[in-house]
Order: sequence, then C-alpha cells, then structure tokens
Amino acid sequence: MMDSDYSDKKGVSVLMDLFAMKGIRKLVMSPGSRNAPLLFSFSRNPAFEKYVIADERSAGFFALGLALASGEAVGLVCTSGTAMLNYAPAVAEAFYRGIPLVAVTADRPAEWIDQDEGQTIRQEGAMAGFVKSYCSLRAEFDTSASAWYANRRLNEVLNHALMPRRGPVHINMSFCEPLYGTSSGYSGKERAITFVRERQELPEEVWDMLVRRFLEAPRVMIVAGFYPPDEDVSAALRDICKFPHTVLFAESLSNIRTDTGICTVDRVLAVAGEDESLYPELLISFGGSLVSRMLKTFLRRAKPAEHWGIDERFPAPDTFCALTHHICTGASGFWKEFAGRLKDKAPESLSPEGVSYAGSWQKIKRKAYLLHRTFMADAGWSDLKAFEVILRHIPHDAALHVANSTPVRYLQLFEHAHYAGGEWSNRGTNGIEGATSTAMGFSEVYSGTTLLITGDLSFMYDSNALWMPYVNGRIRVIVMRNGGGGIFRFIPGPDSLKELETCFETPLEVPVREMAGAYGWRYMKAASAEELETVLPSFFASGDRAVLLEVETPRFENAPVLKSYFTYISGESYPVNR
Repeated sequence: MMDSDYSDKKGVSVLMDLFAMKGIRKLVMSPGSRNAPLLFSFSRNPAFEKYVIADERSAGFFALGLALASGEAVGLVCTSGTAMLNYAPAVAEAFYRGIPLVAVTADRPAEWIDQDEGQTIRQEGAMAGFVKSYCSLRAEFDTSASAWYANRRLNEVLNHALMPRRGPVHINMSFCEPLYGTSSGYSGKERAITFVRERQELPEEVWDMLVRRFLEAPRVMIVAGFYPPDEDVSAALRDICKFPHTVLFAESLSNIRTDTGICTVDRVLAVAGEDESLYPELLISFGGSLVSRMLKTFLRRAKPAEHWGIDERFPAPDTFCALTHHICTGASGFWKEFAGRLKDKAPESLSPEGVSYAGSWQKIKRKAYLLHRTFMADAGWSDLKAFEVILRHIPHDAALHVANSTPVRYLQLFEHAHYAGGEWSNRGTNGIEGATSTAMGFSEVYSGTTLLITGDLSFMYDSNALWMPYVNGRIRVIVMRNGGGGIFRFIPGPDSLKELETCFETPLEVPVREMAGAYGWRYMKAASAEELETVLPSFFASGDRAVLLEVETPRFENAPVLKSYFTYISGESYPVNR
C-alpha cells in the first residue's frame, strides 16, 4: 500500500498513529463529508478494525457494546453538526460506567462557526460535562509549534481515556477544504507519551485499621452494584462472607457468583420490612449504581456508623448519606488483598445479633424464596411469569443484556444461572435508548449467544439497530410486547393520574413481525407460558440468522400481578422508580 493513500491532513496522521500505539484498534465510523479525511484514511489503514454505521446514536451504543465485550477502548468518528450530539447518550453512559470511548468529531474551522455554514454548530466543549477530557484542534499544522501542540494534546486526551478510572474523551478536529487530498507524508512514527502510574497500594497502617474495624463491627453488610464478571472478586467475597457477622447483597448486574449472597434483593427486603436489628453497623459498597430503590431506602434509613466506598472515582458518591471512608482503589485488587488479610482471623467481639446476623438474613432469604415459589405456582400469564420461563431456558454460554425500566427489575426477582458472558444493562444513566445497539456491539466480540430482553418501547427507541450491517447468528432479542411504558402502571404516582396513558405510558402497537421481516431477522412469537416453553428451545438453537422473539403479555394485567406479588410477600405496596 502506498503512503499516498492517506489524507494530506497532518492531524489525521497523528491521530491514526497514536490510536495504533495506544491500542485503540476498533473504530465505529459514520458517513459524512467533513469527516472524509478521517473516513478514508482509517478505512485504508490495516491496523484498525472498522465498522460503518449510518445512525450516530446507534453507532455510539454499538461502540459501547464493543468496549464492554473486549475490555478495550473504542473510537468513534462522525461528521460535523448535530451528528456529534447523537453521540451524547452513549458517551454519557460510558462516563458513568468508566468505559473508554474516544469520540472524534469533525468540525469546520473556528472562523466559520455561527456564519450560516451548513452542518455547523458550536461543537467545542459540547460534551464537556460527561467526558474525562476534551480538546479542539485544527487538522492542518502551520508551524512546528502547532504540530507539537497537537501531538501533546492528543496524547493527553487519549491517556485520560485509558488511565484509571477509564472513561470517554472527546477530540474535536476542524478541517479546511479541500477534504479529499492525499499525501505521501504519513510516517507512522509519531511521538507517543506513555503514562506510567505507580501501584496504588494502601499503607500497612490503613490495612490494619480496616481489618480491625471489620472484625470489631457487630454487623457488616457488603453491597455490590453493577460490575463486570470477575471470578477473583467472587472468590474473595465467598471467603469474606464466611464470617457470621457479614452479609452480601449482590445485585444481578454485579456478576458476583456466590450461593450465600443475596441476589434477589427486592423480594428479600420486602420480607425483612423495617426490622432495625438488620441494620448494618459497617457498610462496604463497590460497583456502580443500584437498581433496587428499596435497598437504597433501607440503607439511608439504617444510617450505618461507618460506610466504606471502594471506588476509583473522585469524589466518591455518597449514595446512602453515610460515607465515612473513600477507599480510592480498584475493587478487584482491594477484595483479593482484604480476603487474604482476613484469612485465619475471627471476629473479636460479637453481640448476639452479630453472631446471628448472616443467619438472620439467610432465614429471611429462605422465607422469601418459599413465598416466591408459592406465588409463582399460581401466577397468571404476565411479564412476571414470562421472565420466570425465560430465565429457565437461557443457555449457560450466554451474555445477558436487559433494557431499563421493568426488564432489569424483573431480572432481580429470580434466582438464575450465572451466564458465562455476564449480565449487563445500561445503568450508568438508566436511559431506555441504546439497549439493542449495545447488545449488537457486544455480540460482534463475544463468541457465545448474546441475548437482549427489552420492552417494546425501548425496542422502538433503538429500532435503527436492526438495519446495521453487523447482524450475526449469535444475537437473540426478546421483545416484551406489553403495550408501552408498563412501569408507570406500577410505580406510585402516575398510576393515579388521568394522564397516565397519554403522558406516561404512551401505549403503542409495535409491528415486531413486520420489522423482523423487513431486516431479515427470523421471527417467533409467544402469547402464553405454554407457547413460550415450546418456542424457547428453537429460539436459542444455533443458526446463521439473528432471531427476534415477540412475547405478548396483557397490558392491563402486568402491573396488578406485580403489585399482588409484593403484597403477598410483604403485605404492603412497594415503590420502584425508573
């Protein structure tokens, strides 16, 4: 290949070189004119794995899925104007989950902003509120100083994306016309500034203090929010939870694999009620935001004497209004070290409540399980029943993605297998857009089955994902067709308003069959538990086509069934917010 195949814009050469040297090999690009130098240059460079997706919002979430499955930084490239704004939902999600996306947006030169030029808006700093770093550069260099400045700033911004805690960055690059010129000036030898970070090890006196306080605390609760699969963390927590004064609440999205922990958080807390003897003295939390509003309410009411937040972010969130120690380190290293230091130790002085603390929670867990089984044995056809059936059939090799609103909450009501590909949801910002595109990106990297369970409203929000050119036979999508935003019939407030349907639920008829046919997906449907049991084995069977399963449930029955479920378990209604 000739060097002249690349753009004559020096900034493009610098960017390509630094991407390659810093291991950013996957790129999701969207067509455009102002970004043409980036498009044809990256496309011709064999160092990169390229994806071209027309819709920038879908492209952003597709890149998010690639990054989640690969653990690598992923680049995004789009043209000028509002194209960049379509990246915002995915970039914001990445920011609150610590996912390294590198958004490269083409722009007109600064002198032409606000001069009635086409596809031109104020792009500089437009995503500053939810990126770790950003810069705005010209693609053309007039002097050696401007070349040095561009190299330095690009190094700085890219290093921000890659250094702990990782996250998204924004590079805004302006291009003068002509846009399609080529040059033989690409050297592939740009200067890369490598960051070397000292190992973050807690001082011995801090470890001694943490171990001592853990052993002295009469009641310890560990809470795990969303977290990628990590067997080392699971193993460490299994050891720590052998202490009788320690209980683990691990949400489904925490991917913690332990039989002794409590993963069916909401149903256990519904049974526990307001028993103050269950309040922890020491709370230790890690991972991302919680799905369970009930757990947040319980802990805010409990007011633990100490709360350790294990979080690389600074400052750490004080979610439960009780934070006393921000342990600014990675959770994986912390738990492995902490478990090792607790080996062969025993609690120093436990009250009767402390001796039975874990046991008390296990009794409640067992009671909640029996009540759950009794209710489900007679439960009629509904979203709740459908989830029970679906979770029994998901293959072990699957990666499970669930959309926001009700799907992610139904997931936490059931014990289910631990899936090899983990359990995922866009809980950084909790938006309902982008779930399908994220799962599609994930499936491009993951070799097993990628399953998405989504509501009909979320499905329609992200329907552009269906016509991506990257649809493989490993992707499976279940659409819960329940007539719109069903969560608003369940949470207190909207269900009592006359505007429930018109302003909140927004009922709709989703043409799932027609959409599957239009984009070449295999289509299946179930409208009862018996039909679902029959169709799921075929749905999960291997094949060379993506499969879409429509699960039709009664719109007006789902909320009453779920309310009855919690009434049966706890004797009172239960608030959930989107």
